[in-house]
Amino acid sequence: MEINSKRSGYCREMAEKVLRDAKMIKAPVPVNEIARHYGFRVALLDQPADKFSGILHRAKKAIGINKRHLLARQRFALSHELGHYFLDHPDAGDEKLGEGGEMNRLLYEAEADEFAAELLVPRELLKAALKGEGDIETLRLKFQVSRQVVATQLAKHGFLMVKK
Repeated sequence: MEINSKRSGYCREMAEKVLRDAKMIKAPVPVNEIARHYGFRVALLDQPADKFSGILHRAKKAIGINKRHLLARQRFALSHELGHYFLDHPDAGDEKLGEGGEMNRLLYEAEADEFAAELLVPRELLKAALKGEGDIETLRLKFQVSRQVVATQLAKHGFLMVKK
């Protein structure tokens, strides 16, 4: 599901605020340190790879991450769950999802993904990284994210890749 530009901008602003407040604007973004900075406990959980990537327990300020996933996926899952928290999304079973429950849930998932991408690959760090070697593989390694996250951020921010 795609989110409108106003909500997308809000997700980006919240991710930027989290990075500024935590004073951790560097690549790769230290998402585990950011979670700790905000008082979250993060645990790696031994679950089947297809069960879940991450889970947020808002009241306990705890996030569980599937330890069977690759590091880039774990980092994205942690950022995604932080997104649910900072964007003040209701929990999956919450009645706040309302009549359009499934559509609202999909919207919240898309917003949390947007937040995660902006947290892990912020525009200004991406712009600075492009001044050096800027192929997708190099950027993926620098930011410790998937190729898809890098490609999405490059497209969203209007940066073009030029092969030498």
